[in-house]
Amino acid sequence: MLALTEEEFLEVVTEHTSKSFSLGVETIKRDWELSSYVDAVFAFIDENDIAVDIVPKLLNKSLKDKLELEAMELNLLPRTGALPI
Repeated sequence: MLALTEEEFLEVVTEHTSKSFSLGVETIKRDWELSSYVDAVFAFIDENDIAVDIVPKLLNKSLKDKLELEAMELNLLPRTGALPI
């Protein structure tokens, strides 16, 4: 992996806020009719030349929750217990 300089990192972070990043991912998922958020995230960073290293800093809570749920459904993360209500 290529390390970003501080200047490059600041340029990407100021250009893409977590809100614009999540909106872009949601738009790509909807418009391209992708079935997973992981695919949408990778499509967005590929389209916008964003380094994978800084993606965690651009994820908002909503997108993190959707990615976590998707990972649990694919058995990539252990399921958390939910009380029946």
